Amino acid sequence: MLADIKGAVQQALDSGQTETWFKAQLVDTLKAKGWWGPQVVVDADTQEARIVQAGSLRRLQTIYRTNLQSAYMAGRHRQALEQRDRAPWAQYLAVMDQRTRPAHGSLHGKVFALESAAWSVVSPPNGYNCRCRARYLSDQELADRGLKPATDVQLLERDPPGRRPADPLTGETPARWVQRGVSVADPTQDSGRAVLYADPGWDHLPGSDGAERALVERVLKRAVQRGPGILAAVVAQAAAAGVRLNPLLREALPAWPADGAQCPERGPTELAAGQCPGPLPRARPFDRARLLPGGQSDAWYVERFLAEFGASMTQAVVFEDVTGESLLISADLFLARRHSAKAGAAVYKVQKNGREAYLPLLAQTIKRPQEVWERVEWNAAAGRTVLRRRYLAWWLLGADEQPGLAVFEWSSQWWGGITAFPMQRAQGGDLDAYVADQRQGLLRYRE
Repeated sequence: MLADIKGAVQQALDSGQTETWFKAQLVDTLKAKGWWGPQVVVDADTQEARIVQAGSLRRLQTIYRTNLQSAYMAGRHRQALEQRDRAPWAQYLAVMDQRTRPAHGSLHGKVFALESAAWSVVSPPNGYNCRCRARYLSDQELADRGLKPATDVQLLERDPPGRRPADPLTGETPARWVQRGVSVADPTQDSGRAVLYADPGWDHLPGSDGAERALVERVLKRAVQRGPGILAAVVAQAAAAGVRLNPLLREALPAWPADGAQCPERGPTELAAGQCPGPLPRARPFDRARLLPGGQSDAWYVERFLAEFGASMTQAVVFEDVTGESLLISADLFLARRHSAKAGAAVYKVQKNGREAYLPLLAQTIKRPQEVWERVEWNAAAGRTVLRRRYLAWWLLGADEQPGLAVFEWSSQWWGGITAFPMQRAQGGDLDAYVADQRQGLLRYRE
């Protein structure tokens, strides 16, 4: 259903479709899949039944308006960044009618530096159905309009008012539940200050879902724990690979020698700093009888893999790896995302190059890796910086050596699976070069 909705949003963006078209496009699809109107839900533990509202025209309206407004503001902000040498200022503009939220109206007309930390928090939209927008100005335009940048700007953070939301069925709560805002001097306000707290989850620049900020926070936290050499190694590896880093992360990282890291000796010090890969681990034996037979469906193979972790097609599990990190194990490890979006249903890339037989081997690669590498990468498809982990192990199946690879990407609270496959069958003659590329970044674990 998420793929259906995302596809309709993208089509509306690409072809300029109206809200009416968007609703008509989705209503029949969502009804057919059972996500519409009042429904009876039974709690699996208490067996208590209650009525919940699934899809509705109002919910589709919110989805349409939120996504298009966010996309529009993201495009405007991207244009502004490309012209920041000419127009380095951003002015906050609210609609200022009877429906304008007072806090949003309090920032109406305020001017911030385009790349200031304050603007990255309150750049509109700042909540569902927020109609605020931005105007980008040059120094001359600022002077012609008689405007001055906001003064005495303070960044704020608080626990959101009210109770922390919880899923009524699972009890699960948001991993990050804070509210950030900005306070600026304003003599027209009774308190002498104008304050705007963005709604939870909206305190970031348009076009970003907060993943880059979470990445910055995570890498900086690791630097404090393990020393500045770790961050320096991130920079070196990223530069060598031509990876574009999040500007906030780049500014926070220490300088790195122009000639990069040298590794004359492959000892534990260099390996701990992630500066060189060292020799390949010795392959371990794997019982060929554990490989899966051919001729089954994609879902059958994925189920066999998930069963190794106690998961299923409908139930993901969080698995703690050898380093104590939490990995989200689900069928998404084998999901063909583009094909699924087009088909409106899950499509799995399992039976490709014979990889389906090796799923038990890949499960053991995640459970018992010989190396775990971590590095910052630029995801061109998503247009953002990501932090990824690679789990590697080398296995002997008789005379056949089979390297296994699983890739996970950091989200807001755990590592989510991206893909898993046996490298030899996937890469053919380029195996050596491909393996070398996987063994880059920071070596988080070595057996």
